[in-house]
Parts: sequence; structure tokens; C-alpha cells
Amino acid sequence: MTQSGGATRRTFLTAAVGVAAAPENIARKPGKWNQVRILLEPAAGNADRLRCWLNDTQTVDLVVDRSPESEWSKLIRRHNLATNLTN
Repeated sequence: MTQSGGATRRTFLTAAVGVAAAPENIARKPGKWNQVRILLEPAAGNADRLRCWLNDTQTVDLVVDRSPESEWSKLIRRHNLATNLTN
């Protein structure tokens, strides 16, 4: 099964959708429980650090900086533009 962008369902589960790719084959097979941990903590300035794990494997580690010229803001603008162009 695929999700938007062609990601498999098992990969989609572990990604920051449209922003960060996820490792392959860390989600458990259908019928088995997965363990997810999401940690959002303050970082320097106007930023937060977002980290995610799936089954004890870290899948996301990024800085969410809300200043207009940050890499995070640029990624979100590009993602929103791409989403709006395809809908």
C-alpha cells in the first residue's frame, strides 16, 4: 500500500511527512504493535528540537525554527507550494 508521494505505508508511519525521509523496514509487520516516541523540546532562540523514534530507532531529528528565513520555514513553504500545485 502507498501513501501520498509514493511512500509505502510502513515508511510513511515513521516520517515527518514531506519534510524528512524515514528509514525502511523498521515498522513491524501488520498485526504487531509498534512503539512510537515523539519528543519536542525547546532549543535556542525561536526554535524547538523535534525527535521521533519508532521501535527504538530514531527516525527524525530536526530543529523547528519559526523565523522566516530558517531552513525549517523554507522546507514548509516548499512543501505547502508543492501540495497546493498537486491538488
